[in-house]
Amino acid sequence: MWDQLTRADIERVKQRLAAQRDEMLRRHTEELRGLDAEEAELETLEQLLLAFTKKHLGHLMSESASDPEQALTVHNPEAEPRHDDAVPPRLQAHHQLSPNFGVPLRKFIGR
Repeated sequence: MWDQLTRADIERVKQRLAAQRDEMLRRHTEELRGLDAEEAELETLEQLLLAFTKKHLGHLMSESASDPEQALTVHNPEAEPRHDDAVPPRLQAHHQLSPNFGVPLRKFIGR
């Protein structure tokens, strides 16, 4: 059975590869459409935010910044360096015996 390859065998493999290629291209096209839609949504959001900022926060924007995008800053307290990262004082632990365990167990049970 595996001793000979026929033209029909090669054609079947070619057809199978062509079908797999077509399926892969279809999936990639769908993914690209989804990514393009997300990119368009982000651009729309950016435009809306800029319009909102110009309309409602225009008087608060810095006059030195000619570009409204430069005047927009996002405050992220986690990104700021912390000054209270000093090493905490060394902790000390003291071991104290509990009065409940002062008597050996053998004396307690009478042995």
